[in-house]
Amino acid sequence: MGMAVSFFFVLSGFVLFYANPSIASVKAACDFLVSRFARIWPAHFAMLAIVVLFLPNSWGDVWDVDATIAFLKNALLIQSWSHTLKDFFSFNGVSWSISTEMFFYAMFPILIWRWKRTGAVKLLLGGLLAIACIASAANLSLAGAVGPTVESIEGYVYVFPPARLFEFLIGMVVADIWTRTKSSGLSTAKATVLQLISIYLLVSTVPSLYMIYAGWSQTGLISDATFKWLSGSGYLFINAFAIFSMACMNGLVAKILSNRVLVFLGEISFSIYLCHQVLLTALMGKLATFGSMPMQYFIFWVIVIAFSSAIYVFIEKPCKRMIVSGYRNNISFARRPDPAMTHVPNTTPA
Repeated sequence: MGMAVSFFFVLSGFVLFYANPSIASVKAACDFLVSRFARIWPAHFAMLAIVVLFLPNSWGDVWDVDATIAFLKNALLIQSWSHTLKDFFSFNGVSWSISTEMFFYAMFPILIWRWKRTGAVKLLLGGLLAIACIASAANLSLAGAVGPTVESIEGYVYVFPPARLFEFLIGMVVADIWTRTKSSGLSTAKATVLQLISIYLLVSTVPSLYMIYAGWSQTGLISDATFKWLSGSGYLFINAFAIFSMACMNGLVAKILSNRVLVFLGEISFSIYLCHQVLLTALMGKLATFGSMPMQYFIFWVIVIAFSSAIYVFIEKPCKRMIVSGYRNNISFARRPDPAMTHVPNTTPA
């Protein structure tokens, strides 16, 4: 899961840079932010409401002040700024990454500003931010998520937005490199080889790296905080290489992934990500009635895909249209079309 979230953060930086190589005005920045909010918030809030209504006690034994605060943080997508488990993994736990991603969206107009001149400095600052978060957790001698109200390593180096900004910036750097070099092109054979190498690295090297990081931690070569960051983010360069190779659309692997069914699954991937854990909790103990484990997995994913498709068709798409349309029709300086604003494709699996 850690590698997949890291892949998502790097991919997000790549896609947003490719779709918005410049944001030239305040209006363009506002258009971008509204579009991003409209893309992720409706489905997120729908799943939050479903958890509250249909999964009683998912917030604890009673609905108290702490539960109310956690709910508000989730509704505002700021839960990942908390350092305690009761907040950042509350309700629909996977949505912490959407909260972190929202920070990236808010920062993007600043990050893309004068990128050619300032990109290297911003990348360095992103790396220093990650190091500072790791150092803070190490200096505080924090443990893992041992209790809901105790500050944890995860709260400083895994879910905390500044600790993950470096991955988003790496995605932007890769997109910059790709846009500069794509004109030279790669043959189908070369693109396919790159894509096969990236698959091998993802399947084989990532697990090996995790074992290496764990070994360093067990022998005391790195702190627990460093291990936690590496276990979640330490594959970012492999992810970046995979994204760069898959962007070469003439490669055979990329062509296979452009199949209509796979493209649709990509479009609903954000809803899949948001609902899979909730559905797993709701169906716990009920799937056994379907017999063998393979059949249980099959039924579960049929339900997930069907549910996600409904969220995508009836909530994601229409709500995004309504929010963007309402913004353009009612905010005066947004009424004129801005040539600097481009369509932002789906970057969330999230």
